[in-house]
Amino acid sequence: MKARVLILLLLPTLLFGQTDSSSFPIWPSKAYFKSYLTDTKTLITSPARFDRNDWLTAGAVTATGILVLTQDKPVNRFFRDRTKPFMDDLSRYGFEPIGRGIYPVLLSGGLYLHATAKHNAYDRKVALHAVKAMVISGLFTQTAKQLFHRHLPEHPNPGKWEGPIAPVRFRSFPSGHSTMAFAAATFFAEAYADKKWIPVAAYTMATLAAASRMYDNKHWFSDVFFGSAIGYFTAKAIYHQNFTTQKSPLNIGLQSSGLGVSYKF
Repeated sequence: MKARVLILLLLPTLLFGQTDSSSFPIWPSKAYFKSYLTDTKTLITSPARFDRNDWLTAGAVTATGILVLTQDKPVNRFFRDRTKPFMDDLSRYGFEPIGRGIYPVLLSGGLYLHATAKHNAYDRKVALHAVKAMVISGLFTQTAKQLFHRHLPEHPNPGKWEGPIAPVRFRSFPSGHSTMAFAAATFFAEAYADKKWIPVAAYTMATLAAASRMYDNKHWFSDVFFGSAIGYFTAKAIYHQNFTTQKSPLNIGLQSSGLGVSYKF
């Protein structure tokens, strides 16, 4: 375990080679901590500012989630029939810690230390706001758990929905591990989109971490789907709230080499 912690703390030195001479405080500012409240408020009130495309996306995600809900038991049986000792260990030591936030937080901490040593303002900001994305998305998921109180697959009444008034132990929906994994993956994928392999690696690990919750019989397919969606959309919104301005995705203008056209996803 100590070796894995050390590797994750040192990994940013190898992965992120950007340089930035801008100054950035060694310790997070008051504005950073205040942004937890302002960003949460912005996210909660965002439906009031949805445009047509936003509502179409929300509808598509909800419809897909309802379809996924009908496949909970078949998917659960699929994973139950394919357990192996090697996969058990891989899930326990490789993927489950991602969902618990251990590896993502260590990676963020390592990035922050590396950025501090290199005076890299951008990487420092990424590290801080990645943690914020994980925390806020986690709060949304924990709130949903208390509203739905769904039974885990391993409980005596698997899949039963108790509603808001129920014992705390019924916390299957949505999956907190999936939320954490996709919040971290999405934020780093957005922040380092120019390094093509980082989004691929991030989303691959997040998907495996989410799938491991079904493999371990800890969550239903729909728990994982909605948990992943919460992490994905929350992190994406927090990144764009703190790192970009609201502009049209299509930019056409004169550049030093002539007329330039670009499309920002």
